[in-house]
Amino acid sequence: MCPSKLAQTKVAHSEALGCNVCADNGYNFCVKDQKDFSGSSELSQVCCLGADCAQASDKQWSCTGSFKDLAQGKAAVCPSKLAQVALKSKVAHSESLGCNVCIDNGYNFCSKQSGDFAQVCCLDSTCAQAQDSAFTCSNNFSDLAQAKNSVCINKFAQIKKRLF
Repeated sequence: MCPSKLAQTKVAHSEALGCNVCADNGYNFCVKDQKDFSGSSELSQVCCLGADCAQASDKQWSCTGSFKDLAQGKAAVCPSKLAQVALKSKVAHSESLGCNVCIDNGYNFCSKQSGDFAQVCCLDSTCAQAQDSAFTCSNNFSDLAQAKNSVCINKFAQIKKRLF
């Protein structure tokens, strides 16, 4: 069977490429959430030609190339449409906000995965859960992607844990 022309075609590099196209073509997509003093947030992003771009070595940036697995890198770094909208217009705080929306809006998401499962979106680091060592909170991580990977609970894992 012959490979399709689409599979043979590589998209030419451009710093403006979107995350999925950038990463799928072997480039390194990097993203940084910049917050100003007013509390508003702006998402900075760039498609780097390789792993040695300035953003890849800056801890304030998250890049797909820093992950061994492409799918994991894209899941952690590629901003969802909902997250992009949330960054442009901050969502009002509620303890019931989902993990990604909570973190993307600058709040502190805390989850407890052992024993009784629990999660809450805290306004900041002063909530009771942030003081409880049984909880893991997003504000404990300097890297946005690492915070999400560590704190956001996989729904399938929750169900599996409850069933078995």
